Amino acid sequence: MTGPHPGRLRLVPLLAALPLLGGSICGEVLADIAQRELILDPVAEIAFEVDSGSVEVYAFNRNGISLFNYLVGSLYDIGPVEWKITDDTLEVASVCDSFEHCNVDWYAEVPFGTAVDVVTRRGGVKVTGVDGPIVADVEGGGFEGMHVRAPTLDVTVEAGDVAVAMIVPPTSARVSVGEGNVELTLPPGAYLCELASADGSVDTTGVTCDPTATALIHVDVEIGDIVLLPGPMP
Repeated sequence: MTGPHPGRLRLVPLLAALPLLGGSICGEVLADIAQRELILDPVAEIAFEVDSGSVEVYAFNRNGISLFNYLVGSLYDIGPVEWKITDDTLEVASVCDSFEHCNVDWYAEVPFGTAVDVVTRRGGVKVTGVDGPIVADVEGGGFEGMHVRAPTLDVTVEAGDVAVAMIVPPTSARVSVGEGNVELTLPPGAYLCELASADGSVDTTGVTCDPTATALIHVDVEIGDIVLLPGPMP
């Protein structure tokens, strides 16, 4: 989901026709618009690429995907806001031609079993109830996971905190943070703990770290603390 966005559906041209304009700055037309899409096609993965704005994904027992976005800024600064399905992946993107007045927040409700792949350049990420694999690359913002049942978790954060509560033991959970604290809550079990903080503390009190375990917890932090917390039995 990196690089250019050729051939994707453009939603932004619709905005110019909508009477939802909030004013102007030095001749620029400002927009404050919410949109919703109901997607009933079979989808195995939802993948976001967002220049400026947050992403939230909530998984539960439902049919189809509800995809919302809230756009605010200048129509001069906001580029394409779009989605399309390629094979079995729902690709979602919002582009800022300039970051001065451009923000698009996304919220998606997805069925259980949907994998999540997110790239944000200026905005945080939150997932709830997701039981498919999770990959997130967050440049400006943190990552929060609640009631996570994903078999694999791979999170990279440039600057921001990571807090994840897993209710099923993962096969692999990898977290890399430049500057920020990491807190992982893990259900009972033994874990292969590979934990390193160049400038911070590491606390695994209450969590069983065993070098012979097969469930990998790999956390690497440059500046910040690492805490593993014991969670309830699944």
